[in-house]
Amino acid sequence: MSDENGGPEPNAACLWLGLSNTASSGECLAAYWRLRNHLEDRAREASTSEDRVRANGQLHRLHRDFVALDRIQGPLRPNPPSPAPAVVRSGGAAGWIVATVLGSLLIALVWIGLSEDRDPLPASPGALAQLTLQADPVQAELWVRTSKDERVILTGPADGTPQSLPAGGYSVEVIHPDCPDSWSEDIRLEVGETRRYAPRICQGEGRIQVRSNVKQDRLIVDGRDLGLTGETLHTLRTGAHHVRVEKLGHVAWEGDVVLKPDQQIELFAELAKAPAPSPPHSPTQSAKAASAPPPTAKNQPAGGTAPRAAGRLNAPRPSTPAPLRTGKGGSKSWHDAIVEDLVGQYDQNGSGTLDTTQEVQAIPCAKWVEIEKSYETGGLAVEMTHLYGFDGSDAPANTLGIAPTVRSYAYDRMKGCGLRARK
Repeated sequence: MSDENGGPEPNAACLWLGLSNTASSGECLAAYWRLRNHLEDRAREASTSEDRVRANGQLHRLHRDFVALDRIQGPLRPNPPSPAPAVVRSGGAAGWIVATVLGSLLIALVWIGLSEDRDPLPASPGALAQLTLQADPVQAELWVRTSKDERVILTGPADGTPQSLPAGGYSVEVIHPDCPDSWSEDIRLEVGETRRYAPRICQGEGRIQVRSNVKQDRLIVDGRDLGLTGETLHTLRTGAHHVRVEKLGHVAWEGDVVLKPDQQIELFAELAKAPAPSPPHSPTQSAKAASAPPPTAKNQPAGGTAPRAAGRLNAPRPSTPAPLRTGKGGSKSWHDAIVEDLVGQYDQNGSGTLDTTQEVQAIPCAKWVEIEKSYETGGLAVEMTHLYGFDGSDAPANTLGIAPTVRSYAYDRMKGCGLRARK
């Protein structure tokens, strides 16, 4: 079926459940089952027979109205819910009278339950209201509770997505896992109303001061290099922050802080000497082993044929890196090939990224120069060090296979090898 404009006719049941007119039958059924399961849970958990009757009545009305509006046929069409406990009839006229009285009482209780404004179900799309929350900072969470019994009826990201709700009273809260504060508001939505909020949490600023027991170290907060530790106060937005202090030849120090507005936190990082790395394999010894003379005649087998020499097991890595087989410089395929090459050769701890200064230091300058030349074949008008965030610009984590915690160290290494940097 289609509407007068030639598009698909909207499913009335989907609109009745608060979905958009483009919702699929699967989305419509999913919304129906969520609401039905909720009402079935209420019926099972009811503490009194009156509450149980009320919940069963709402459950059966939900199914009745959904089936009347929905066009889904066949095996996807939902079966009706289990009926409320039947009244046991006893034999004879007395039993019939008792059953009649109890049946009338049951109908009255169901009617009372349906007419109460305790848990309203939308009778039509027009009976809904819309609530929109766009929170700052991003990744904040939205919680909506009913005003009467504080039941949680909606959770999700507070990202500006409109939420359809029945008219009524609600308690709305916005929280963020990294923020010490939250936002809340008691509201009442009217039929057809659209309510918008833009709550801001994690507001204000605090300061941190980080000292250490070594000189010429690097202070990194949330992946950004802030320079040397010392007397400098660093102003940060309130909320959670990850602090790291590192120096070549030392084990990095790391910690987490949560700043409140106008708070100042002082930290002292104690860096220990890193254990000395095991000596690398000697290329001279490998060359001698590989060039050993073949067996003499007296060591040959009885057949008179000298055995074929075994392949080199520990041949030294060539001083000039092999040409990279990549896509167009700066493309995703190019980047993926570079990551595979660098991590495959220099990931010493098996973490899947280059996340230590020792691993970055092991990359020779010839390798960096080769990578930059390969990047420039793409014709991009921006330096490689800037595009991939090594100079502090925004970039995804682990660009070129290098973890954000050592990105500033890699940047110094790249510049020392003569790579181009933005001035």
